[in-house]
Amino acid sequence: AAMLDRTISEVSRLAPDLPVGDVLARSPLRRAVLAATVLLAFIAAFAGLNSEAMARWQRAWIGLADEYWDRKTTLEARVLVRPGDRIRDFRDSSGQSTGGRPGEYRHPRGGDLTLLIEVPETRRPDGTEWVIPERVQVSFQDASGSSGTSQVTRTGDRQFLFTRAGLLEDMELWIRGNDFVTRESYRIRVVDPPQIDRIVMQCTFPEYTGWNEIPERDTQVVQGTQISLPMETQFVMQATASKPLVGVRVEFGRYVLEASRRDGKTSGTLLRTALESGADPERITIPADVAATFLETDGRGIRVPFILRQLDPEESVQAGEPLPDPSQPFELPSDSRIRIYLEDEDDIFSADATRVAVSGIPDLEPIVEAEFRGIGEAITRKAVIPVHGVIRDDYGVVKARFEFRVDDEEEWRPRPFRQPPAEATREFRFRRDAQQEYETFEVLPLDLNVGQKLTLTVYAEDGDDRNGPHISRSKPVPAYTFRIVTNEELLSLLYGRELNLRRRFERIIEEVTETRDDVVTHRERAEELLKLRENSTAENATERARLQTAITVSAERASHQVLKNASELRAIEQAFRDILEELVNNAVHTRQMVDRIDSLIVEPMKQINDDEFPAADQAIGLFRLRSEQGNNPVQPMGQAIESLDRILERMNAILSEMKDLVEFHEALQDLENIIQQEEELSEETRKVRNQDLIRKLKLLD
Repeated sequence: AAMLDRTISEVSRLAPDLPVGDVLARSPLRRAVLAATVLLAFIAAFAGLNSEAMARWQRAWIGLADEYWDRKTTLEARVLVRPGDRIRDFRDSSGQSTGGRPGEYRHPRGGDLTLLIEVPETRRPDGTEWVIPERVQVSFQDASGSSGTSQVTRTGDRQFLFTRAGLLEDMELWIRGNDFVTRESYRIRVVDPPQIDRIVMQCTFPEYTGWNEIPERDTQVVQGTQISLPMETQFVMQATASKPLVGVRVEFGRYVLEASRRDGKTSGTLLRTALESGADPERITIPADVAATFLETDGRGIRVPFILRQLDPEESVQAGEPLPDPSQPFELPSDSRIRIYLEDEDDIFSADATRVAVSGIPDLEPIVEAEFRGIGEAITRKAVIPVHGVIRDDYGVVKARFEFRVDDEEEWRPRPFRQPPAEATREFRFRRDAQQEYETFEVLPLDLNVGQKLTLTVYAEDGDDRNGPHISRSKPVPAYTFRIVTNEELLSLLYGRELNLRRRFERIIEEVTETRDDVVTHRERAEELLKLRENSTAENATERARLQTAITVSAERASHQVLKNASELRAIEQAFRDILEELVNNAVHTRQMVDRIDSLIVEPMKQINDDEFPAADQAIGLFRLRSEQGNNPVQPMGQAIESLDRILERMNAILSEMKDLVEFHEALQDLENIIQQEEELSEETRKVRNQDLIRKLKLLD
């Protein structure tokens, strides 16, 4: 401490005597002050001579503005968003528009980037117009580090377009044209675009379909890109998005629906494309409360109501016709395509539309399957025509009846069914009562004469009260035509059919006899083959092979022939049943005639078809199997012969009854002829008596 005090005292004593002027020279300071004074004077003079340049210098170097020389060209860039060619501006860090200056823009991943570069129509600070550059260059650098420069396409006097297809990563852009260059970059940030995850149609079907009573039908999920709904269905298309939305664009037919919700405000427009080339589209503003219904409150989906109409999509809308009321469901023709574009909170607009094809299922006419059984083209005045069948319709049959015409009448005359549809039913079967599953048409009430023509059909009608009703008549034949004949003529026709059936039956007997004889012959050969096998030698090998082949061929031939004859006999049985039904339905039968045909011809045929032919086929099948295996076929061959003998015995008995039936018909025909001759003789006698009476009266006069 003492040393420190001593040092301080010594410095204080010597300080006044130090030569400070020798240490610090004053001339450099004087020169610096003089130079500064001259510079300030020069700046002041320059400011007085060119105040604009001075102001630009002040803004650039003191205010740090982006103006550091007097440029003749300036460029502004914005993004051209498709579809709709809407212009989007870049935004600064606070989310405000930059007015074409550098900023950030969010772009959908994989979408094409189109940059619209413009020379503004405003004037330069000196009042002159901005110079339009001959060319503009865009330099870019991807997030991965790749970079390049492109010459921009000029599309107008002041516009240039730069396009980058399928952008997948972030990018920075710099623009240069004439003396203009951006000091900061335009930043493109790639984000995932909004997508539709699920589309559901909430449907209200026409009442006549009955589908509204089926809960699972109310909600129709769109699988893929297509859905089919009945015509006149009213539905709300509900689409769920992958991101919160601020806007939607729905295109259908000639219309474009747009709705958006920004800053708590909802707006919307409905546009109809121009009817004529070059004309402006028609547009109306949608009230905010209506536009709000198209966007879900949580922003994650849309709701647009439609109704499928039977409209002609090619039919032109008349000029001046008002646009649809957006508060009501939009009418949609069948086979329409709806395209949906979404806009999310990042101002990302889906470049690719979600497409939904909506097909209308038309309500077709009912399908009438009617079969006129037990009746032919020729009928008597007392005929009853049975009709079997069913009527089907997608949504229900409400009316069904007979319709008929006599001779050349043009209008159909109706006649009700005995049991018409009580209510709309998708399948209506003809039924008179619980036992009779058919309807009948009685001819007698029409009081037709011989030679007249009756045309008969079955009429059906559905319950379509929107685009119908749809009607149809019998299929596969729309109408059946019958000719009124006498009892005798009908019996003669049926008799001719019986003769043809008898000839076919006789042919079957001949073929069965040939089959039986062939099996008998080859049974003898089979016995011969067994003997040769017992004494098998090389010398008889050829004979054994020949016999074996002949037996096998016989078995195959017999099997084929038995199946063929069984099928033919079944057809003849059915043909005789048809004749029986025609006799009864035309009221020309007698109890004796029906019982005889049924018990002595039809039923025995049925027994042969049900019992004898299957037994013969089984025996012949065993015969064939043993023959092919090289075993002893003699026993099954004997069984086959016995079965064929029983068939022949029964068939010959039936043939005998057929011949007796012919004699019965001939006797009946003779009786009819006698009756007719008696009637003719009686008529002649009456005429002669009348003539004699007239002659006597004349003599009295």
